[in-house]
Amino acid sequence: MTIVDDVAIDGRSARRERNRREIVDALLEMIREGVIDASAAEVAARAGLSERSLFRYFDDVNDLYSEVCAVQFSRIQPSAVIAGFAHGTTREKVAAFVDQRIALHRAIDRVGAAARAHAHRNPVIAKQLLEARKLLRTQIEQHFATELAKLETSARRAAVATVDLCTTYESIEMLLGEHRMSYPHVRQILEIAITKALT
Repeated sequence: MTIVDDVAIDGRSARRERNRREIVDALLEMIREGVIDASAAEVAARAGLSERSLFRYFDDVNDLYSEVCAVQFSRIQPSAVIAGFAHGTTREKVAAFVDQRIALHRAIDRVGAAARAHAHRNPVIAKQLLEARKLLRTQIEQHFATELAKLETSARRAAVATVDLCTTYESIEMLLGEHRMSYPHVRQILEIAITKALT
C-alpha cells in the first residue's frame, strides 16, 4: 500500500468519524430541545444528511441512541466527582454529596429522560443505566462509610437505600417538575432527608 493510499484511507476514516459525531450532536441538540424520541428522518435532516446515509454510520436508531448515551455519559464524568470525597464532618459531606448529585442532574439534563424512555427496548442503554446506578450506590457507601459504620446492618442498608432513592434522576425530576421546586429548595430537602437517614 502506498503513502497516497494510506492518506486516502485516513481521510475516509476521519470523514466517517466526523459525520458520526455530527449525527450524534444533532440528536443531542434535539433531545435538549425536548424531542426525546426523534425519528431517523428527523435526525438526518438536523445533521444535514439523507436518512439513507445516516444508516451508513449506525445500524439502526437504537444504535444511534446507544452512542448518544455513551457520549453524554463520558461528557458528564467531571460532574460525578464529589468534592472532598469521604472527608469532613457529616454536614460537610452531605452538602458536598447533594451538590454533586444536583450538578449531575443538571449535566444529564434531558438526555436522562431520553435514556430512560429508550432503555426498555435498548439493552445497551439499559445496561449503561444499571452500571451507572451501581456506581452511584457504591459512591454513597464509600462517601458515608464513617456514618454507615455506626449503624446496625439493617439500618445501614435502609440508610443507603434512602439516600439512593432520594437522589435518583427520577426523584430530582419529580421535585423539580411535579412539586415545582427550585434547585435551592431541592438541595435543602435532600440535605435534611439524607442527614436524617444517616443519623
